[in-house]
Amino acid sequence: MQITRIKKLFIIIWGILFLSNMPVISLAQIPQTINYQGYLTDSGGTPENGSVSMTFSIYDVDIGGTALWSQTQTVQVNQGVYNVILGGGTVPNPINLPFDRQYYLGVKVGTDNEMDPRQTLTSVPYALNKFLLACVTAGVRDPTATSVDVMILNQKNINVSDWSDVFNPFYIQPHPYAPTEIIWGLQCKDDWVNTGCAQGSRDGYNAGPDRDIAQFNNGCFSDDEEVQKLVVFTTCCKIVQ
Repeated sequence: MQITRIKKLFIIIWGILFLSNMPVISLAQIPQTINYQGYLTDSGGTPENGSVSMTFSIYDVDIGGTALWSQTQTVQVNQGVYNVILGGGTVPNPINLPFDRQYYLGVKVGTDNEMDPRQTLTSVPYALNKFLLACVTAGVRDPTATSVDVMILNQKNINVSDWSDVFNPFYIQPHPYAPTEIIWGLQCKDDWVNTGCAQGSRDGYNAGPDRDIAQFNNGCFSDDEEVQKLVVFTTCCKIVQ
C-alpha cells in the first residue's frame, strides 16, 4: 500500500464549554489533536476500502530520527479517502508537544514501511502553542431594575475593566411572566460568543432546578415567574493570541 496524495491538514482548536446551574465557568483546554485527511491506494493505484491499521508519528527531522509522538489507530477508508483525529481515537494519546520548532508527520500502513517523504506540519498546528480561550462571566444583579446593573463575576485569560467591553445589555418586553416590566439580559458583543447561561438568587431566594434561563441572540435572560428574585449570568468567550 502507499499514500499517493494528502488532501488537507488543519487543527481543531475549539472545545465544547458549558455551564452548570452555578454561576461558575468551566474552561476547557485547547484540544491537543490534529484533524488529518488523506487518500490511500494499493500499489496498483486502486483506492482502498474498509478498516486499515495505520500508525502516525511526529518527528522533528524529515529523515531518520526518533518519533516524539506516535499513535496507531484503526481507520475507516472509503474509496481511498480517510479522516482521522490524531491524538484522539478509541485510545486517546494527546499530542503534548510544544510546537516551537518544525515538525514532520510520518504515516505507516499495517506492517509496511513508513511512507516517504514525511509530511511537513505547516503553521496551523502551531496554534496549539499560540492561542488561548478567553472568557468573561457577568451577571445582571436585578433583571427587573429600571436600568441595567451589571457585575463581572469571573475572568479567564483576559482582564477587562468595564463589562461593556464584552457585553451589550438588552431587554425583553413584554415578558411572559412580567408583562409590565422590562427584563434585562446580557448579549455577547462583536467577536465574543455566548457559551452558556446560569442563574443565582437574590435575598436568599431558592431558585430551584426548575427555574428557567433562556439563551437569546447570543446572550441570556431570565424566563422565570420569579424573575425579580434571580441573578442572570452570561458567559462570553473568544480566542485570543
